[in-house]
Amino acid sequence: MKLLLCADGSENSIRAAQYTASLAKITGINRITVIHVDTLINLAKSRGITLPIGFNDLFDPKVKEGLNEIENILRREGIPFETKVLEDSDAAEAICEYAKFYNYDLIILGSRGIGGIKGLFLGSVSSKVLQLAHCPVTIVK
Repeated sequence: MKLLLCADGSENSIRAAQYTASLAKITGINRITVIHVDTLINLAKSRGITLPIGFNDLFDPKVKEGLNEIENILRREGIPFETKVLEDSDAAEAICEYAKFYNYDLIILGSRGIGGIKGLFLGSVSSKVLQLAHCPVTIVK
């Protein structure tokens, strides 16, 4: 079984990582992909901002800290994982396209992320992933 853990560094995505680690231990799943969709780089490029050669880091420090914590949770539990960062303007579409292309069996994500106004709703990304995903989706509160 292939698990895709969506991470934006929020408290909910950290809880999703804890849930994923527990699930992996119970079921014997031995490989997880942690995915983060960086919409900021894409936004900068779409506005015509030229990034310096080799520049690949517009991460918000809170996002980076949360992603490090998620990776540490999986390491502590001894669960092999890989981390992928995608650049896209629509995180939900990027997650679902990636999951379908690489044939993931389950997508796990937090109910709400770091986003500002978007965070007022169930979570626009989690809600959209539920609608678009080709496979089961687990949303962690």
